[in-house]
This record gives sequence, structure tokens and C-alpha cells, in this order.
Amino acid sequence: MRTTAYCFSLIATRYSNTKLGTRAGRIATALNSTRAFTRLLDDLPMLKATLTYGFGKQGEPILSRVLQVIENVAYQLFFPVEHLALLCQLEVLPVANRQKWVSRCTTLWAVALVCVISKNVMLLAELLNAKEKLLKSEPSLDRGESGLHSSKAKELDSRLRLTKLTIIKDSCDFLNAVNWLPITNFLWSGKLSPSQSAIAGLVSSLVGFQILRLTS
Repeated sequence: MRTTAYCFSLIATRYSNTKLGTRAGRIATALNSTRAFTRLLDDLPMLKATLTYGFGKQGEPILSRVLQVIENVAYQLFFPVEHLALLCQLEVLPVANRQKWVSRCTTLWAVALVCVISKNVMLLAELLNAKEKLLKSEPSLDRGESGLHSSKAKELDSRLRLTKLTIIKDSCDFLNAVNWLPITNFLWSGKLSPSQSAIAGLVSSLVGFQILRLTS
């Protein structure tokens, strides 16, 4: 649904001021509203995940734990804030307050993405270091150990590919999150065109499909 919504958004921006663009824009809006409705059910699973993680496990790097806690809190707050924005859109709450809640949603999303990307960059560095050590140890292995070494190398390559794709996906989302921030002159806030924003979202969704394929 997310991919389809971004496809129609891209069509709407490319063919603006035409019947095709108008219709595509309406479909994109409807799909995005549907996605917001489906996320009404995400509060409790997110709360369970947050409580289960708590402050992390002993032995886990402190920076990773801090980033994970901040990410969990940001996403936990994101859902109720988005629900309030949706209620404003439906005119259950004053419509004038909708942009305020949407802006807060975007800010929480951006904070969570900074944490996610930072964790994955740290993981990427760790995996690259592990691969370098594995390659250095290869010449000293005997035949009995070569099979295990090959298996470890394949596992590392798979994790590296997955981590790189995840960073690309989240970075595309971060492009949009910053672009939609209501902060004047902050990085590229408000500087991406609608078509550029739609392309970033579409790339994120397509990479997400590849991640799903690798993890299934």
C-alpha cells in the first residue's frame, strides 16, 4: 500500500494540472489515510516491544542501548500523536490543530530515524571489521576449517547486504522526514520538490521489498 501510494503521488506531481494528476493525487491521499487508519492498531504491539526491551541488556554497547531507548520512546509517542492528527483531519477535533500534530509526528519520526540509521551505521562498521579479520585469518586455515570459514563469510556478506539496504531505506525516509519538518532553514527542510519527495518514498518502499525478500 505504501509503494502504491508513492507511485500515485509521483504520477500526481508529474502530471499536475491534468485530470490524470488530479485523480492520482486523490488516490494517493486515500491510500495514505488508509495507512494512517491501519496504524491505529500499532500502539499496543509497540508498547509491548518498548516494555520488553526496557533499558536493554547488560553487555550490549551503551550507545546502542541509548539509541534504542530513544527510538522506542519516539515511536511510542508517534502513534498517539498521529491519531490526534487523524482526528483533526476527520474534524472530530478542531481542524486548525491538525498541522500542529502532523508537525509533531514528523519530528518524532525524524528522531527515530536518526537513531535507527546511527545504530545501523555502527553495525555496518562492526560487520566490516569482522569481515576484515576473517579475511586476514583465511591463509592460516587448514582444509578442515575452510568449510566453517566459508559459512561464516557467507553469513557476514548476507548481514552486510541487509544492513546496507536498511541504511538506504531509512536514509530515503529521513530525506522526507527532514523535508517535511516545520523548521525554516533547517538542513533541506521544505526544499525537496513533491516529485523528489515521492521518488525518495518510492525508493524506500522498493528497497523495503528487497529487505523482506532477504529476511523471509
